[in-house]
Amino acid sequence: MYVPRQFAETRPQVLHEAIRAIKLATVVTFDIDGDCYHTTAMPMVLRFDGEKPVLDGHVARGNPHWRALEKPKRSMAIFQGPQAYISPSWYPSKAEHGKVVPT
Repeated sequence: MYVPRQFAETRPQVLHEAIRAIKLATVVTFDIDGDCYHTTAMPMVLRFDGEKPVLDGHVARGNPHWRALEKPKRSMAIFQGPQAYISPSWYPSKAEHGKVVPT
């Protein structure tokens, strides 16, 4: 995933606190046996195995994603911060030229 250098957060303590606060991740795993990607919204808990951070999560038995996770493989856990809709009417430039979009 591309993250511009000026927006990259690399401090483990800050990342760990964000994981603890957000708790819900989008987990993406490529299943080489099924030749497909699995993507699941998953509650996650951060724990430590000695010095090594470990993410624990839960997938329902009915979700085929768990089969892809039976064998160790790389996955990506995406923790997104607060989300909000910002109306174009909130921008002063809306009244000036009307060229704004929602975010």
